[in-house]
Amino acid sequence: MTEYVEMTPKPREQILKAAENELLAFERKEGEFRKRLQRERAAELPMPAIKDELLRN
Repeated sequence: MTEYVEMTPKPREQILKAAENELLAFERKEGEFRKRLQRERAAELPMPAIKDELLRN
């Protein structure tokens, strides 16, 4: 027979803090991904001046 387990809800603040932490981690990863993608695309550019400028950032 299945056992009844009572789940106690987390306080709203804990849930909001966890969601905020996850969002910040996602935004940080997304920013790192965009920078890496920009550097990779800049490395493929045939124009050295533009390529050098993008790779410096």
